[in-house]
Formats: sequence, structure tokens, C-alpha cells
Amino acid sequence: MTADKDFIKERGLRKRKKAKNLLEGFGQGAVSLFTGVTDGVIGVVSQPVKGAMEDGFGGLFKGIAKGLTGLVTKPVSGVLDTISKAAEGIQNTTRGGTEHFQRVRPPRAFYGPHWAIRAFSADDAIFHQSIRASKTPNDFLETSFANIRIRSIEAYTAVTATALTVTWRERDKLQMETVDLRSISKVARPQLNQLHLEYYRGSRERRGEKKSLLLEVTEEGGRAKDTIEELVSIIQF
Repeated sequence: MTADKDFIKERGLRKRKKAKNLLEGFGQGAVSLFTGVTDGVIGVVSQPVKGAMEDGFGGLFKGIAKGLTGLVTKPVSGVLDTISKAAEGIQNTTRGGTEHFQRVRPPRAFYGPHWAIRAFSADDAIFHQSIRASKTPNDFLETSFANIRIRSIEAYTAVTATALTVTWRERDKLQMETVDLRSISKVARPQLNQLHLEYYRGSRERRGEKKSLLLEVTEEGGRAKDTIEELVSIIQF
């Protein structure tokens, strides 16, 4: 509608900014209307001056033509943008806005068959989502431990109704070992703060490779003993 490149660029930038609601729609529309009218009036003077400076006498007449054209087209553009922004604001108001808020943290985990609530844990929340995503029937998160090491590396240990899963990072790679509780053949306590498991790949019914896992509680004394005893009681060997 107008050959004013600066006006077209600024108009394009205003149109890209979405109106989230009715109030913003009218506000942005009013800005477009005001800008269209003022630029149109100013252009009547500025365009001939600019044309004359760039192209002499011939540029003066071209500038006059551009200024007069802009005096009509720029306010019309402003009116059209006002209507468009108002409609956009109304539409987004009825939809509840166009912005979708992202979660600051994942949904909390629930524990046990009755989905008990405990203090929020980001690790548990992520693990709980993985259980739900796997759609394993009758499985749920029993508890987890953040005070256990494997091969002297701090690990996250989660126990579900069917498995014990240990996750740790070694040489910048995430490692995971999942033990089917039914496949455990032996449980030993080499030291007060250690638990040694022998198990088979697969289950008791379909035994595969025999493996072992040594879990070490990072704490000492009574707290280590309590953690080991809790693990043993959950495993129910």
C-alpha cells in the first residue's frame, strides 16, 4: 500500500507481536492507528525533502507523490491493523491466551500401591514418570535412596514393586542397572554399610546370565545399618 520501507518494516514488527487478550489487542491496534496517521502527515513534508536531497528536482516530485500517497495509505493501514489486532485479542481471550506456561518442575512422585505423598524429590519425580511411561502393570515406586554408591560413585537407587534400579554417571555416561526382584538368588552384607546382591538376568523362571551388584551406603554407623535393613526388607528375599 505504501512504498515507505521504514514504515513497512515497523508495521511488520508490530504485526508479529501477538495480542494475548482483548486489552492488548486494542492497545496494539491504537498504536498502529496512531503511527499510521502521524507517519502519513509527517511524510507529506519529509518525503519531498528526502527525495530532493537524494535525487534533486526529480526526487522532489517523487517525494511529493510518495508523501501524498502515504497520507492516504498509512492511516488506512493503521485502521486495518487496529481491526486485525482487536480481533486477534478477542480470539485469544476466548482461548485463554496464546501463551503456554511450562512446568518449573516435573509432576511429583507418588509412593506405594495407594500413591502416598512425600516431600518432593526431582529424581523421584523423573523416575515415577518413567514407570508411568513404561505402562508396566501393577508396578509403582516404593522408595528411593540418594545415599548409596556403586563402585565408589554416588548413585540414585529406586525400588519399585518389581525391581531395583541403580543409576549413576561414570566417565560422563549415564549408567543404569535394573534388577528384577524375583531374580535375586543371594543377599549378603560384607560390611555394616554394604549390601551384596547376586541375581540372574531375567527372572527366576527364565534365568539368564548370573550377575552381582555391590551397594555401599555413604553414611556410617546406625544410619547405614537402617538403610541396609530397609533395603533388605523391601527386596523381601
